[in-house]
Amino acid sequence: MQHIGVAVSNMDKVLPLYRKLFGMDIPFFDSIQPAPLMNVYTRNQTITKRASMVINLQGGCAMEVIQATSFVGVKNKNEFHWGDIGINSIIMKSRDVQNSLNIIRTLVAECGEMTVRPDDRPVFSLKDLDGNIFQVTSDENWYSNNGHHSGGVLGCVIGVSNIESSLKLYADILGFDKVVYDQSGIFEDWKGLPGGDQRFRRVLLVASKPTGGGFAKVTGSNCIELVQALDRIPKKIFTGRIWGDLGFVHLGLDVKGMKMLTYIKDLSSSSLKLLEDLLDVSKIESGTIKLQLKKENYINFITKYMYFNLLISKKKDINIRLETNEKELFFQFDEHYLSEVINNLLTNAIKFSFPKSEILIKISTSNNFVKTEIIDQGQGIPVEEQTKLFNYFQKTSVQPTSGETSSGLGLAIAKKIIVEHKGTIGVISEINKGATFYFELPLK
Repeated sequence: MQHIGVAVSNMDKVLPLYRKLFGMDIPFFDSIQPAPLMNVYTRNQTITKRASMVINLQGGCAMEVIQATSFVGVKNKNEFHWGDIGINSIIMKSRDVQNSLNIIRTLVAECGEMTVRPDDRPVFSLKDLDGNIFQVTSDENWYSNNGHHSGGVLGCVIGVSNIESSLKLYADILGFDKVVYDQSGIFEDWKGLPGGDQRFRRVLLVASKPTGGGFAKVTGSNCIELVQALDRIPKKIFTGRIWGDLGFVHLGLDVKGMKMLTYIKDLSSSSLKLLEDLLDVSKIESGTIKLQLKKENYINFITKYMYFNLLISKKKDINIRLETNEKELFFQFDEHYLSEVINNLLTNAIKFSFPKSEILIKISTSNNFVKTEIIDQGQGIPVEEQTKLFNYFQKTSVQPTSGETSSGLGLAIAKKIIVEHKGTIGVISEINKGATFYFELPLK
């Protein structure tokens, strides 16, 4: 992690406050410039903003503080609740959390009590002048000591609609692959936050391998905590707003393979729309989901999602291969929903396959139907458990080979989507002989 962006209403007031609160006193730059790279998040209009990148050299990531100059940034139009989709808070580091609490209480009006996180680390929360939430907790990784009570940015809390799907990005692709804790319930350290007294699932992630880079010794270890609201459907924090409006506006990461990440971004846009529709499973049951059928090249579609899942399978040294006699295969299907099916089947195949094995995607046509088979070399599924696989919250006695998790919803949702396409789905498997999941869709 490199930095986190926070948009404020008055930088001349906020920057001195951040210096006192968090020791963010070393600026890389402070200038007013247009932001054309953010056009995709500003309704294709190039805005102008003042930006200052600041860091605490005791250790931790940087913070990019911005203030729009071509317009007046506005606050969240909806009442914020903990777990809403987007960056909920920045996590700051401290050598002595109690000392930081005593000092910060003299600097801001809104500062909570000391509590404990699920990993037994002390933590407290506070709000800045614009109501942005920060949390302060302990950390052992430091670069220097200049006497300030606080360090820099340790990480952030991100609200997501579905943690299992989000782990594909944050753990499998971005490298935050080590789970510190994964718990569900009502949490004491969140009760004082807006809407924080409800039930959540929270997963704290760190990177198992150092990221490297020129500032790695200063930034140290980072974390991302994913939070999913369990008692309500969360809202998007930036609904109706643009980049530069007030709040936490972006997360900056040092990554390799930007071309592949651009490709993933396109897939993520599709997946986000899908997740919003699937958030309430009753939509499928009641038939309120409407397929948007469009004539597409099915071979290109499968190839795209095969390469996406190859990014995940590489973690286990599993190859995914496509076998078909068709160079092109055009028919009508809903790419958004069908991508959930193919991603779920491939993800399951990866979970239950052994390292250094192979997964085959086989596509064939017969009698005006196209058949897609996902064939793995995994452990297989007991025959007596196969009839329940496509029911909600059903799991088999077979365990993933690398400790992966499962919600028990994916295959049930996949079946509903295939049925909506007027198709069929099934499985053929024997213990110790792998599994073949297949589905057939009409070509007309």
